[in-house]
Amino acid sequence: MKRCPQCNQTYPDDDLNFCLDDGGQLVFVSNSSFEETVIRPSPFFQQPSPPVKQGVSPMFAYLAIGLLALVAGGAVVMWMKSDSSASSKNETPTTVSTPAEQKVSVSNEPQGNLKQEQEALEKERQKLADERQRLETKKNETFSTTTTRTSQPSSGTWFVVLGSYQKYESEKANQRLRYVQSLGYDATVVDTNNYPGFKGGLYSVVVGPYSKSDAKGLLGRMKSSISDAYIKSGW
Repeated sequence: MKRCPQCNQTYPDDDLNFCLDDGGQLVFVSNSSFEETVIRPSPFFQQPSPPVKQGVSPMFAYLAIGLLALVAGGAVVMWMKSDSSASSKNETPTTVSTPAEQKVSVSNEPQGNLKQEQEALEKERQKLADERQRLETKKNETFSTTTTRTSQPSSGTWFVVLGSYQKYESEKANQRLRYVQSLGYDATVVDTNNYPGFKGGLYSVVVGPYSKSDAKGLLGRMKSSISDAYIKSGW
């Protein structure tokens, strides 16, 4: 039996050499191999991937380095301590003070400290006294007030009041005085106890005295700069 390798057509006549369909050359085939053999593909086999080698975590490496550093540092400190203790044992004291000398030095030390403390306290007391004197002088220079009642002037009794403050607020009164003077006005600070028309116990920054009409005219000009200004008669 022969078979065409191109179209697989079989011919029982062994004397036939060419295929009658496509003209291809026929080849001999045995009867046993004539049956078509179905070749099944082998199941897919996936080769297992090689295990991934995990490296050492950087955190463990840092910890190991830190531990080694601690151990090395501890060894150095222990060596230095042992060396210093050995050297201190080998040193011999040059002088030995007697109990009497030790007693004298101990008794003299508190007296020296007490004297230094007293000198420091005296210097601090003197500094406070100088500061108090300086403040009193500055206060007297800032406020030109009198201790007696001011007599009523003939030109007028009205003031433009630019601020009133309690006696302990003298620094605020001084600040307002400098501000008013910077505006070009001839202001001053008065003690209201010296003026019967004012409420007592205050320091007032004022300009005047003027007649009532003049005081009103000046107040109108000053209101734009000092909104809380007002006029008041001192008598």
